[in-house]
Amino acid sequence: MWLTRFSIQRPIIVAMFFIALAVFGAISYLNLGKNSQPNVNFPVVVVVASYPGASPAEMERLVIKPIEDQIDGIEHLDTMNATAQSGSAVVVAQFQLGTDLDFAAIDVQRRVDTARLYMPNDLDPPQVIKNGADAPVVTYAVDSKTLTASALADVLNDRVISDIRHIPNVATVNLSGAAVREFDVRADPLRLMGANATLTDVFNAIAQNNANVPGGRIDQPTVERDVSVHAEINSAADIGAIPVAVPGGAQKTLTVGHLAQVTDTHQEQRLISHMNGAPGLILDINHTIASDEVGSTKIVRAEMKKIMDKYPQIEFHELFAPADYSQASLNGVLQSLFEGIFLTAIVLMLFLHAWRNAAVVMIAIPSSLLATFITMRILGLTLDNVSLMGLSLIIGILVDDSIVVLENIGRHHDNGEPPVEAAIKGRTQIGPAAVVITLVDVVVFLPIAFLPGTVGRFLSEFALVVVVATLTSLAVSFTITPSLAGNWSLFSKWKAPWPIERFAEGFER
Repeated sequence: MWLTRFSIQRPIIVAMFFIALAVFGAISYLNLGKNSQPNVNFPVVVVVASYPGASPAEMERLVIKPIEDQIDGIEHLDTMNATAQSGSAVVVAQFQLGTDLDFAAIDVQRRVDTARLYMPNDLDPPQVIKNGADAPVVTYAVDSKTLTASALADVLNDRVISDIRHIPNVATVNLSGAAVREFDVRADPLRLMGANATLTDVFNAIAQNNANVPGGRIDQPTVERDVSVHAEINSAADIGAIPVAVPGGAQKTLTVGHLAQVTDTHQEQRLISHMNGAPGLILDINHTIASDEVGSTKIVRAEMKKIMDKYPQIEFHELFAPADYSQASLNGVLQSLFEGIFLTAIVLMLFLHAWRNAAVVMIAIPSSLLATFITMRILGLTLDNVSLMGLSLIIGILVDDSIVVLENIGRHHDNGEPPVEAAIKGRTQIGPAAVVITLVDVVVFLPIAFLPGTVGRFLSEFALVVVVATLTSLAVSFTITPSLAGNWSLFSKWKAPWPIERFAEGFER
């Protein structure tokens, strides 16, 4: 009762509180992330290994089994499955909900490093990826009218992808359909026989002459310099000029070019992509787990314009961005939310017979929504279909407490009591009933926030939004509603238009 009396006697403080709530609520709303679904972090770690030329059976025996043996038994591991294909293997480890994904990924990486002791020596280091099943935030098709397929792939892998990784909120960048550059060495059997050479001689010559190794140090009286030996292969001509040592003593120096045909080409493509009937590459940009979908898409698009200007020889065509659908879906839910508020206002006008009373009750809706936005911001929740569904559901619930309080206040005023006393007695008398109305909603929705499993993770946001908004509406009915009634709405002499009066009379009959 003291809170209600204080609110009525200090309307300036109530007004200042509402203004502060509006400011912080608006700031919180503008800073909320936007996703199509709740930003639920499923602790999944993916291990990807590549071993070109190996059959699926060999991948299972040489790669997957050592990794599974090490990961099996790791703390909080829920399920694990693996897929073996020709030259590649994928192991997916899903952990229990609530597991810290960063620590889980570190533990998996440590065990994969241990498993490498039991894998082939020439196997490339397996990649450990957190939540590897995330969908891309933006997908581009890339082509060029001036660069060859292999040259385009080189520019993308060496320069463009590195620039994209520096964009805020970008986690990974995947390039598919690329023609990876390679040098093709085709030995001539007749030349090998004539030179008494073998394929092993050619292979060893290329391997020994494609290296970048330290060469020691040169000491001078005043200067000390480090020396390195650079022997990387950069062109087909470099390979052709490599000398080949042939047992038996050849009469002249042989080179790889004497024994084989060397061409600058690209690897056989197992994944081909086309855009509008022409070959092109597909560039998938994935955002970090903690970032929101809509905000990350805006940042990526803005930064990609700068990258496009930096590489005019490359053409980027945006294929799709899931954030566009998410934003359209959120706009649809927001439209439904505002339609519900508008219809609620019409119903209040029809039954309360006074626009001031309707305005007092309607203030409970923005007050509750603004307080909910502040809470969502503090808890790290996002605006998505689930949270907005909860807000849309409770539009009618938010005005329940204020309606019963205002109606009781109006009854006391109609009996001849002054506005201030009517507001205090009306709220005090109906207070327990308002609390019961609110707590019924709370005890129904609050347990949803504690549901276990995946369903509970998605619906917890829904339950928290409903509970916070409902409790805020109760607080509004105890403070702002009686304050406005005792200091403003009860002093009104306004008469409702005749259609509203006729509707009220007909409804009462």
